[in-house]
Amino acid sequence: MGFGKILFFFYLLHQNDEIEGVILNNVGVPSYAINGKDATLVCDYDLEGQALYSVKWYKNGLEIFR
Repeated sequence: MGFGKILFFFYLLHQNDEIEGVILNNVGVPSYAINGKDATLVCDYDLEGQALYSVKWYKNGLEIFR
């Protein structure tokens, strides 16, 4: 699991104190993207029946998608 995936996992975990368990199955991020073109970000997770409040994507400490 890469550093970015670990950071995303902890961010997701801290979004809701009610979550008892988060299973991060897979995160897919392209190696590169062309400026002005679409890129597909994939996050496959299991909140074990809990609701998800939000998902935010970061690159180099800056939010790139919400």
